[in-house]
Amino acid sequence: MNQQPYFQNEQVAIYHSDCRWLLPGLASESVDLLLTDPPYPSLRRWEGIGTTGRMGMGKKGSNADDPSKLFDTISNDDIPPLLTEFHRLLKPGRHAVVMSDDDTLPFILHAVGAGLPCPDGPHMPLWSNWKILVWNKLRLGMGYHFRSQHEYLVLLDKGKNRPPHNLGRGDVFQFAPDAKLVPTQKPVALFRELIEQLTEPGETVCDPFLGSGTALRAAMETGRKGIGCEKNEAFCEIAAKRMAQSGLL
Repeated sequence: MNQQPYFQNEQVAIYHSDCRWLLPGLASESVDLLLTDPPYPSLRRWEGIGTTGRMGMGKKGSNADDPSKLFDTISNDDIPPLLTEFHRLLKPGRHAVVMSDDDTLPFILHAVGAGLPCPDGPHMPLWSNWKILVWNKLRLGMGYHFRSQHEYLVLLDKGKNRPPHNLGRGDVFQFAPDAKLVPTQKPVALFRELIEQLTEPGETVCDPFLGSGTALRAAMETGRKGIGCEKNEAFCEIAAKRMAQSGLL
């Protein structure tokens, strides 16, 4: 890979790039955990409508409208090729953990072959196993029916499963959100536990949609290495500062 890192220290490297361009340059089977929260198109679902204040997406022209809070998203058509690329990067026996919301979960499950017959025929999916985990945010979010209090994490296995360190751990993770430096930021404690459960010290964590750098921050805190990619340069700068300043989580 020829691109120079936006930020690098002895543990992590951050690249200012679209991951769809960067990831093909990374070596196959070079990553121990793919941990990421992609910017799904559902994030812009209410843009300009003014029915919710989520991410500042107020009605266009109103005081609630703040376009600076918006950022580029992928399409649902991007999900299958991204998951294929994630699979290529992972070492055998390792895992991907992909965050999801209600709108996007069906597209991820369809892409990994959920609901297909036993994989003994021509439609054998890449991933050997999948499981849905739940992040309970411990607070209510927006909503017009029962208000949202959780998000999903889709755990994917490549080949023979290397089990988490604590087999007595349940599949619901309860962590309050951190103070946000960027929209949709995830808590360091959530990513730290996932990294500790699914990897060993010194192994490599990759986040292709780095945002404010939570995954790499958690990797540093747990003695792992990390590779992150972020298209938004302002987010790259925030992430770089979090790597350089131990007190800024």
